[in-house]
Amino acid sequence: MTTTHEPTAPAATSKDKDKSPKRPAFQFYPADWRKDAALQSCSVAARGLWIEMMCIAHECLPYGHLTVNGKPMARTQIARLTGMGEATFKRLLGELIQAGVCSVAEDGTIFSRRMVRDETLRAKRVEGGQAGGVHGPKGKEHGSKGGRPAQSRGDLNPPFPTEKYPPLKPSPSSSTSTSSSDKNPPCPPMGDGHGWLSILPDGWQSIPRDERRGLRVLRNSPLMERIGRWFDRPADSRWALAEGIALAALQPAVAEVDLLENYYLARISPDRDYRRRDLGRLLAHWPAELDRARVWMAELGGEITNHPSSHPPSK
Repeated sequence: MTTTHEPTAPAATSKDKDKSPKRPAFQFYPADWRKDAALQSCSVAARGLWIEMMCIAHECLPYGHLTVNGKPMARTQIARLTGMGEATFKRLLGELIQAGVCSVAEDGTIFSRRMVRDETLRAKRVEGGQAGGVHGPKGKEHGSKGGRPAQSRGDLNPPFPTEKYPPLKPSPSSSTSTSSSDKNPPCPPMGDGHGWLSILPDGWQSIPRDERRGLRVLRNSPLMERIGRWFDRPADSRWALAEGIALAALQPAVAEVDLLENYYLARISPDRDYRRRDLGRLLAHWPAELDRARVWMAELGGEITNHPSSHPPSK
């Protein structure tokens, strides 16, 4: 049921709260709940805590976030609302975060990526549904209900923080300057000044997904070699085409790469090592891994440093 970039939800004002509809229910798909490997890896108690937290987040603003009066809800408050002791709550919450089930924003807000995604989709459908008025009163009435959220799976970035990343398209001229307001800019394309798509073969968009297996990128960029070292990949071992496409779509920020590099090159005891074991899985779960890395860094209480040697996730 988990589901880090969509438009940022604006801060809720008292006027917004008055207008906000109090929906009695939210979409829940038992099949998605049962098939979520990360969720099912948690204990029954942790899964029970998560559904309780989702019910609370359903009543909060922004939707899907555990907040009170527009501020992150304290862990002690959540523990009281779920009827748990603080020690038990802390243990189960840590289990959920380590498994990547729930996400934690930089300001400490716990939120459900899936609920944020569904709410964003619902809002778009409501907006589009208003145009149904041209088909008569019923067209507008039914269109404004928002319809059924898509059943596709995936991760979305949270409304907190408010960073935006550029879309998947060829990079502009290297002479283009970065705005001083960009606090967390993307890495220089591929780390060598070339565009994000420069490592992909011509016409890659027309290659069917089921025919991309076995195909490779044209070359490994310095950024790709850097990430590959986390998994002891030789620099001359070209990435799979699907991996290159995934990295180009992510266009990771400098701070994200630095954080994950420290996390993936650190020595972590096997009983607490939840890192992905291969590159493809990391790219597919990038937002969730960032959440884990932030929690790890907070527990460590240290600063980001460059590790002299590679210590990839334990096998």
